[in-house]
Amino acid sequence: ARARARSLSVWQGRHMRVLLVTYYFPPAGGGGVQRVLGWCRHLGEHGIDVTVLAPRAPQWVDEDTTLVVPGDVTVIRTDDPSPPAVIPAQELATARGPLNRLIRRAALQPRRFAVPDIHRAWRAPAVDAALRAARDSGGWDIVISSSPPETTHLVAADIARQLGIPWCADFRDSWLDLPHLRL
Repeated sequence: ARARARSLSVWQGRHMRVLLVTYYFPPAGGGGVQRVLGWCRHLGEHGIDVTVLAPRAPQWVDEDTTLVVPGDVTVIRTDDPSPPAVIPAQELATARGPLNRLIRRAALQPRRFAVPDIHRAWRAPAVDAALRAARDSGGWDIVISSSPPETTHLVAADIARQLGIPWCADFRDSWLDLPHLRL
């Protein structure tokens, strides 16, 4: 296994370089953050250079300031013009009275129809930042995206296409049963 790991870390005579596109990265918290943070740790242990692309101040639902990003990971932070993230059930629970609850429910409905999700406005700034970083750093050998939100996959696909590198998509959660859209 160690010999295989060594061979994976060397790509065309040099260390392999990976770009991870994720919306949730420390100081954001939650299970998805742990998954991507684990990749950073384990890929780095095998000699793979890791760069993470994430929003500067994403609309996090959870925050965990105790998470530590490995020191050898480069993080590219971008602006995020997306609307604030909310959990509809929690928003409705805070509404006082049936009329306020109805108004709040109506205000939340457009989120259900945002394609691919409400974070789609992050796509352009994220792609631009990655392409600038690729020019400055020499680029990457592969781009990996992890969702939700699904916009991460569109960002990664754009970057992969423009740089001519492979793209691998990680779908963590169901597309059809998203708990943050339930009312």
